[in-house]
Amino acid sequence: MALAILQTRAAAPHRPPKVTPRRPQQVDITSRLARRKTVPVKLGALPLLAVGAVALVFFFAIWQSTQMVTAVQTIDALAHQQVELERRNDQLRLKLAALASLGEAEPWARSRGFRTVAEGQVVRVQPHP
Repeated sequence: MALAILQTRAAAPHRPPKVTPRRPQQVDITSRLARRKTVPVKLGALPLLAVGAVALVFFFAIWQSTQMVTAVQTIDALAHQQVELERRNDQLRLKLAALASLGEAEPWARSRGFRTVAEGQVVRVQPHP
């Protein structure tokens, strides 16, 4: 029996890697941010539609309040006009009643040169059939 002696490497003691001290570096934040990977956000027409909808709502609200103010002013003017027309109508009714009564009409006619007619001066005309 032969004894074989194998030559093995001698195990080297385990050493940590050599670390060389570094000098502190100045870090440029803008370049770091520029190197970051950014994911582009594709929103499409959604923000534009949202802004348009909000603008449309504000436009409608302003238009509605303007129309309401105009309508209130028109109603006030018409109410004032109605009061004036009713007052004028009452005055005209009183004047018509005064002129329609025969007792008031005769002195008014005499003061303007009218006179009473005689029996034979009135001629009645018959309408054609």
